[in-house]
Amino acid sequence: LPHVIDRRGYVLAIASLAAPIPAPTLASYGPSKAAVESLANILRVEIRHLGVDVGCGYFGFMDTDMVRGTEERPLYQQLRSAIKPPVGKTYPAQMAIDAAVRGIEQRSRLVYAPKWVRVAIAGRTVLQKLGERDAGKVLPAADSAFAAEVREKGAAEASRPSGPGGEAAMRR
Repeated sequence: LPHVIDRRGYVLAIASLAAPIPAPTLASYGPSKAAVESLANILRVEIRHLGVDVGCGYFGFMDTDMVRGTEERPLYQQLRSAIKPPVGKTYPAQMAIDAAVRGIEQRSRLVYAPKWVRVAIAGRTVLQKLGERDAGKVLPAADSAFAAEVREKGAAEASRPSGPGGEAAMRR
């Protein structure tokens, strides 16, 4: 294959801040993003000799349909209210788009937005411990909020995917 590639390629895998820092109640989302991060790290080594660079994107809460959809849910409202800025803040989606474009143009190994995410990636071990401590303080109340939603709306409705992406998934 090396003789087939006539120009250098670049792959940008989009993980999330949920890859290096586990997020309570996101037991499927976080590990899937950690898998994306791992895949990018493995591909970076495996295809470098083919002239292909691999980057991994990490973004905080961006103002997207997905994030807005979670903000509709009492459980996530409870959890997000406990996350201190700058981590818990929602940032304009354009910030992630600009970072991705820069990352692609520069063939960056790490692509992130906002800028503090770079520090979070480097300090992941400490942030994981702080996150576990802080989540432990708010999870009992969040569980109560979810239980109340289940009683009010039923388990199926309280557990359904939220926002436009969730609605699209439910139509399939």
